[in-house]
Amino acid sequence: MPLPGQNLAHFRIVEKIGEGGMCEVWKAVDTHLDREVAIKILPPDFRDDADRVARLDVAVAGDVLLLASLIMLGGDFWDKLRSLFVYGSRAQFPVR
Repeated sequence: MPLPGQNLAHFRIVEKIGEGGMCEVWKAVDTHLDREVAIKILPPDFRDDADRVARLDVAVAGDVLLLASLIMLGGDFWDKLRSLFVYGSRAQFPVR
């Protein structure tokens, strides 16, 4: 597993921010774009498990689809994200 301060490609690892059944999530800095990102990393013993790798691929594709759809709708990103997870919250979508 990475250590804070270590580089993975052009990402500088900052800290571990969570973990689930499939992977660990690390806060990092993209040194090319100078911004914070989250990186999902499979534990070493899971990397050779084709089923876990396939499930991670599906999870990442879902994350990308969600973020892309929120960005394409315009307006306030956090308002839209909150509307997905907070019961009774409503996002304001611009009329085109």
